[in-house]
Amino acid sequence: MTNFLKSKIRNWLWPQADVCLPLVVLKSLYYQLHGKSIIADHRTMIRGLKNIEIKGRLVIGQMGGILHCKDWTSLNIEGKLTVRGHVHLGKGSRVHVCKGGELILEECH
Repeated sequence: MTNFLKSKIRNWLWPQADVCLPLVVLKSLYYQLHGKSIIADHRTMIRGLKNIEIKGRLVIGQMGGILHCKDWTSLNIEGKLTVRGHVHLGKGSRVHVCKGGELILEECH
């Protein structure tokens, strides 16, 4: 495979743009298969998916603004995260719930 073709494939899978649609779709399907209603940006990392309870929808990393396109959004859920209603977590957010902790988000941006 030529370097040109490799770079085209890499740019399609991991672009410099704000959103990579193929990866967003694949991540959303992965979360749906695990029973979670999550739509996540391609630069989102979730640890502790089993500790997240969703009664609505969670949208992660999709907010616009004055952010760099390479900002990562990170969720590290060791305790319990409960989402009630439609919740947006903006790009570049960091959420950490310690063991024994509980965070309840209800209809927020």
